[in-house]
Amino acid sequence: MSRLTLIVAVAVTVGMAGLGYSYFEDAGPRTASMYQLELTKRRLDADYQRMEQFRKLLDQTLGELADEDVTLAQAVDRIEEASTSYYPIYVQKISFPKRAASARERIAHNIVRHFIAVMEDSHGDTTQLNKVLCKLRLELASMFPAAPTATTGSED
Repeated sequence: MSRLTLIVAVAVTVGMAGLGYSYFEDAGPRTASMYQLELTKRRLDADYQRMEQFRKLLDQTLGELADEDVTLAQAVDRIEEASTSYYPIYVQKISFPKRAASARERIAHNIVRHFIAVMEDSHGDTTQLNKVLCKLRLELASMFPAAPTATTGSED
């Protein structure tokens, strides 16, 4: 082997080793960031699934309230349990009343406010909805006698 061939072979080998090193060096951070993205995606997917599960339970409970199959107290229990299990931030997002004594009270007021909004948006016969809303207001007043009511709009 000539000296020139040996120098070229060493240069090519060193160059390939250098290329290989830089390839793995570049791939490492990309692989780590891709791994982080995958973890973030999985966490967000899991959060979304939990939120959807909560939303389904909430919708089902509100439907049963509208059909008068459950009481306000039972609905509050279900929603509080579902929130704890699937979507804990729900209770924090409820803005009424500002100084509610408990999460249960905030949930109860939010339910009544939901039915008020539905009634205000209804364009058809609201007789049944009005009956349900009156019943919910009475239950709310008996559950939290000293609390401001969702019917007056006073927020402490």
